[in-house]
Amino acid sequence: MKIFRIKDGRCAGGEIRIVTVFLWNNATIGRNMAHMDYELQRLQKYSGISTSEFCPTISKTPAEHNGRFAVIYQFKYLMSTCDRVRLFVKNAVSWSSEVSSARVNCECEQAVEMTRA
Repeated sequence: MKIFRIKDGRCAGGEIRIVTVFLWNNATIGRNMAHMDYELQRLQKYSGISTSEFCPTISKTPAEHNGRFAVIYQFKYLMSTCDRVRLFVKNAVSWSSEVSSARVNCECEQAVEMTRA
């Protein structure tokens, strides 16, 4: 098992914004969050990458992004690499017909935008 030094301070952790194809609607936030939890479980199963390898505690917040439903996932520190996080998110964008784009901010590395081709 590879051991990673956990960064602290200003460069610790990161944020992932997943933008869906669903229109933003206050009445469907709960349903959309539950659906995204389900999709996240499926992605973990089929990609062989578990979010628990990134950080055991990841917060999630619904957000509106350009009129679409989005979820912001935040982690205070990272137990893996930013490359592994980006691979996981790339899989989400390319495999899910319900994810239109994503943005990964990881530690102090430059943010990466991903869009469905």
